[in-house]
Amino acid sequence: MSSPHIVQGFSKLTRLEKLEWLRKQGLLAEERLRHLEGHLHPDPRIQEIYEEISENTVSNYFLPFGLAPNFLINGELMTLPMVIEESSVVAAASHAAKFWALHGGFHAEVTETLKVGQVHFTWTGQEQALLDVSETIADRLKLSVRPITSRMEQRGGGVEKISIRRGSSELPDYYQLLVTFRTADAMGANFINSVLEAMAVEFPSLVEAMRLEGELSVVMSILSNYTPESRVICRAEGDVNLFNGLDRRMSGKEFARRFKLAVDIAGHDPY
Repeated sequence: MSSPHIVQGFSKLTRLEKLEWLRKQGLLAEERLRHLEGHLHPDPRIQEIYEEISENTVSNYFLPFGLAPNFLINGELMTLPMVIEESSVVAAASHAAKFWALHGGFHAEVTETLKVGQVHFTWTGQEQALLDVSETIADRLKLSVRPITSRMEQRGGGVEKISIRRGSSELPDYYQLLVTFRTADAMGANFINSVLEAMAVEFPSLVEAMRLEGELSVVMSILSNYTPESRVICRAEGDVNLFNGLDRRMSGKEFARRFKLAVDIAGHDPY
């Protein structure tokens, strides 16, 4: 079996050189290569911005930019942009928006904004010995990242809480620092990652200075996409008789019952 031909220095090639490489490898037909050229932005300055967003860019990928009008949200009538290839989704959203706009609209409220990051590590010592000093560790870690968090704190954000948690029992000696954040009006991904990376550097030496019996080794730090404590509640209210006539086979009350059942099924069925 021959060894695969690994391409070297691909990222250093210009866009045209990458396309030429594709042509020589026979990975795309000439017609497809011309299609890639046809999707470039006519303004070279804007195209340059697109190419800087990602890596190894050879063309642009277009999706339809649609509009869904008549969304009445918290008393304000809005038109929402929707970039999606499913036309039925835009149509359904527009239809529902118009229906509810005539019956009080939608009411949305941000109830919590906590975001989560983790520093995963292994610890060979006693679990309780680590937990006994967890508050001290949290205080010192917060202090160590103050140069990073000070500006965010001025805006009402920063590190909310740091706790030590035992990880899965199937992984020996596995623990994690669970860190929650508030990021004010920012998405905060870069901020959270910077804080976690700084904590990952400081954490081992901090524990070592406490002279605990055991060895601590950081595995990785990561921003979590699972944020159950970052929530927006959206609701619409109306008498079930509003649904009369939506489906000739049933009353508005029965329609509402089935709609709620469908939502409940979606909440319980992972598929």
